[in-house]
Amino acid sequence: MQIQVLLDPQAPSYGTIQTDLLNELNALGTEKGVKITTLKEIPPVGTLSVTEVFKFIIDHKEEIVTVAAMATAVLELINAVLQRHKLEKEKDQKPLIMIIIENRCLPLPTSAERQRKFLAQLAKKVTFHATTDKDKAAKARSAVRFFKNKTR
Repeated sequence: MQIQVLLDPQAPSYGTIQTDLLNELNALGTEKGVKITTLKEIPPVGTLSVTEVFKFIIDHKEEIVTVAAMATAVLELINAVLQRHKLEKEKDQKPLIMIIIENRCLPLPTSAERQRKFLAQLAKKVTFHATTDKDKAAKARSAVRFFKNKTR
C-alpha cells in the first residue's frame, strides 16, 4: 500500500509544516514494514495547482495493516501538525496538503466529517492493484474525477 502526502511549497508556514510533517512521518517510519520517502516533483493532475510539490511517500506492507488503519494514522499525524500551527479550513482556501490513497484524494485542512467519509470509503473499498499501464492510467483518471467532484 502507498500513501502520498503532497505539500504546497507556496503555502504560508510551509517550512515549519514541512519540518513537523517530516519528523512525525519519520517517527511512523520506525514501525516495521513502513518506509518513508521524500522528494520534490510536479504534482499529479487534478491535485494541487502549483508547479512543484514536496511529496512524502509512505509505503507499507499491506498484509500487516489495512488501508483504512494506515490512512487513519497518517491523517492523525497530519491533523496534529495542522493543529499545532493553528491551521484550519477557511472558506475558499486552496488546500495546503493533499493526501492520495487508493485513487482517492483528500485536501487538507478539511472538516472532520469529510475526513470520516474519506476513511469510510477506504474501509469499504476493495483494493485494486494496477499492474498494467492501462490499469495505472484508469486509476489516475479515477483520482482526477474524484477530486473534481469533491471540489465542486
